[in-house]
Amino acid sequence: KNYRYMFCGLGVVYLATGLDKKRCEHGLIYMLLASLCVVPYLIYYGFVFEHIPVNYQMLPLAFWCLEAYLVTRQKDKRLFYGWYLPDELGIWPYYTEGFIKYVNDYSAFGRTLNGDLKMLIAPYGTNHLNADDKFVAQLESLDCDVIAYQDEVGVRKSTPDQTPKYYEALRRAHDKAGRAALWADMEVFEFEGDVYRSALLPADPERVKRQIESISPYVDEILIYEYQGMMNRPGTTAFCGHPDSIALYNGYKKLYDEITK
Repeated sequence: KNYRYMFCGLGVVYLATGLDKKRCEHGLIYMLLASLCVVPYLIYYGFVFEHIPVNYQMLPLAFWCLEAYLVTRQKDKRLFYGWYLPDELGIWPYYTEGFIKYVNDYSAFGRTLNGDLKMLIAPYGTNHLNADDKFVAQLESLDCDVIAYQDEVGVRKSTPDQTPKYYEALRRAHDKAGRAALWADMEVFEFEGDVYRSALLPADPERVKRQIESISPYVDEILIYEYQGMMNRPGTTAFCGHPDSIALYNGYKKLYDEITK
């Protein structure tokens, strides 16, 4: 509801774009119209309204990028790679039927716009799920391209010593189902005090290294939550977050260079 006027405006722009057979030639006009819908929200949530999660600013940008994708001849996936469904589910120990329907309904809608766009979800409850035949059957029924399970180390529900058995079981289940790719949503933060009741701080680089070593043998890709505020490149002109974010960036960069050299 916070974006209802933006979506009303963008809906008209999307409709006009879809009906225009020369949309690529008129791309600049459509991008200006989309900007009129998006920019006020970026200004409001970026500079006026206080104490909001970064998603409030990223969401308008995502739909602006969707318009850029629609008017680009080559459909550059750097502009719009796919959809992330943000209503995360706790798996206790299976997906609920309501969540499966939610994913499948949105996937069906998304594929009417473009069948090449990927669909991603990031459920939690990784330490509770039961990767048995029932779970495999649920994976087979999910119309989803990528499932990035949260490793839950940052929220203190798991440790790097425990996560290998979780992701090894998930690897077997996903291979058996043969549908969604298996990714990890790795938490690179820690809480200053009580979980969920205190500020997020960058994790120790050594802990992040152990997290990567624990799950990388089993997953196709690793995402992190989150770069904004938890990592900062030294000397950046747009510093965001805690001073220790530089140490985490340097530690990760060192590990990356060691792995890829």
